[in-house]
Amino acid sequence: MKERQLFCPICGKKVPVLPVSPYRGKHQLFHNAELCQCSVCGLIFMQPMPSAADLENYYKTVWTTSDDVGIVYRIQAGERVRYITRHIDMAPDAEILDVGAGHGLLLEAFHKQGYGNIKFYATDPSPENLERMKLRGILAYPDINSLGNQQFDLITICFVLEHIPDPVLFLTGILNHVKPGGFVFLDLPERDDTFKPLLEPHVMVFTENSLIALAEKLGLSIMHMTGYGQTRERLIANEKRSHFSKLIQNWYTGIISHIYPALFPDCADIFRHTMLYDTYKFDEEGHGRWWIRTLFKKP
Repeated sequence: MKERQLFCPICGKKVPVLPVSPYRGKHQLFHNAELCQCSVCGLIFMQPMPSAADLENYYKTVWTTSDDVGIVYRIQAGERVRYITRHIDMAPDAEILDVGAGHGLLLEAFHKQGYGNIKFYATDPSPENLERMKLRGILAYPDINSLGNQQFDLITICFVLEHIPDPVLFLTGILNHVKPGGFVFLDLPERDDTFKPLLEPHVMVFTENSLIALAEKLGLSIMHMTGYGQTRERLIANEKRSHFSKLIQNWYTGIISHIYPALFPDCADIFRHTMLYDTYKFDEEGHGRWWIRTLFKKP
């Protein structure tokens, strides 16, 4: 593999990088691209990087949102709140902003876990998601600039940073809205390039080391960081299975997930939760997992 010099979005300068793999995407915006890894901070990023204008147009014209609020999203929201409240002593009336909030399920999860007095705000670029959140009584805005100079005790950013071409610039803007001594919670995939058949539209691939470098760049302390979810070894093995084997597994899972709830309707929700936790391992932590969670603290 030939080393070359490219601009690293975390290091902020040209550094030696090595090719990782061709980029896997369907849309023309992602054609003829590759993934490269910075030899200094370990960040893996798309090269050439689409412009901010091209990405904005992609999300407006290609990317779609759904009215469906699946059980997986509710479980993820609940696990995020459990993680946050396990690692920081959060005031009952804390001011919280969820960036890229989707349907705003994090508020629901906070309320279910006894935080009914928090002041919750949300941003999301999707007009459909904004309307959905406003119908649920959530103070929702199209972007963080719409909040003026308001600052928060905690800002959460879940499954967003991997879409951002300049994470340092993005988080610098976020930090302007974090109170001194406040927190930023990140939840994002780890090395999903190793097991996802399509990486589109992720332009960044993070590891724990690259997130540590990002925190150092921004002058943040790391309160806690962990991988969680299904092991990446298992995910890679599943992806390497034959197409026929995947069809059989999906067929079997589909049959079981429909028959059991039909036979035992009173236990349907418990059964679905058990199946999902067995598949995704939402509550299992360790190295080499599906996702990473971390809490940064602002000085």
